[in-house]
Amino acid sequence: MKPKEVNQWKDLNVSYAAVAVFKKNKFSVKKAKKFLKKKFFTRPVFYARFGTPVYEFDTICRSVIKRQQAPFAFLEEQCLPYMKESHKNESIGHLLDEVQLTKGPLVIEYLAELRRLAEDNSKIQSGMEVTIEEFVEDEDTENFVFLFPLLQNEPTQEEMTFIDVHKLPLQEEERFFSFENPLYWKNRAAAEAAAAEYAASQEALLRVKKEKDRQEAKLRLSRAKALAKEKARKQAEYKKAKMAHKAETIRRIKVKAICGTMLKDDQLSGKSAFIDGEVMYTVGKQGAKMFGYGVKALEDEKIYFIRDPKNMAKVKVSQMVTWKLKTMGRTEALSEVSERVYKYDKKSKTKYTMALFLEECKLK
Repeated sequence: MKPKEVNQWKDLNVSYAAVAVFKKNKFSVKKAKKFLKKKFFTRPVFYARFGTPVYEFDTICRSVIKRQQAPFAFLEEQCLPYMKESHKNESIGHLLDEVQLTKGPLVIEYLAELRRLAEDNSKIQSGMEVTIEEFVEDEDTENFVFLFPLLQNEPTQEEMTFIDVHKLPLQEEERFFSFENPLYWKNRAAAEAAAAEYAASQEALLRVKKEKDRQEAKLRLSRAKALAKEKARKQAEYKKAKMAHKAETIRRIKVKAICGTMLKDDQLSGKSAFIDGEVMYTVGKQGAKMFGYGVKALEDEKIYFIRDPKNMAKVKVSQMVTWKLKTMGRTEALSEVSERVYKYDKKSKTKYTMALFLEECKLK
């Protein structure tokens, strides 16, 4: 392929395996791009039993994002990349259906990405379960009513009690009926009877325990103030996290504007690039010809091997760095000595894209 065509395929942001399938089936770059952006009205048939639930979860994520409220901010941050990667992998699934491919590198990549998306799906659902517990604690009925039908696990007894106490309009929801434990209804009747008996006993005690009632009222007020303080703290934390997220977004935009092209694992040698990320470990001995660092890029979360033979960077593990580099167009096999130290190992199957450190990219 000509360099121009190579760059056009790179712009599609798909793997080499996907490009190979497109080209084998006589897809032009334009046709492949159109296929990846196509809005499909069905789910991929290949591994549908596993893939469909992963892709259908987009609907739930879309509802959370449209909510646009502070309690859902962290769920929204998890849902946005999930939806993007889910749509991309779903397009690959349709490609496999289109060309009737059931084995090969692209099939392996597709199934691996499905497994990763399923894990992300589980993490988001766990976050939703924690969020609805907070709504119960804060007695936030409005957000509880919104989130309750979206969860995919069986409702807890605390949720069912919350619905009952606040008379929430959720009795027609499918998830409401998934609470199939008959002990709940039996315990509810017993609890109501016990509550009535307790109320009767309290009515008799009220005449001799006025001081105790005053103390209890004082305690309730104290708890209410504590809840209000906790709510204010959570709001402040959310605001702080949002500001930090905004600042980091602006910083990354500035890095790209000043430092040039982000280092990728498929770049040609002799090109200018940069990396913005965290030093994970060192490789070799300082001053040695092949001394360098393993740096995890913030952009794609991949670890790259950055050579620094003259030991000019002088940084420590866990330090955040922004460096200008020169691409080397090849990889190097490394193996782990300890958590923070790696070494060259030609027998290792783990290879890292290599680049040469030039200088720090200063953001001024």
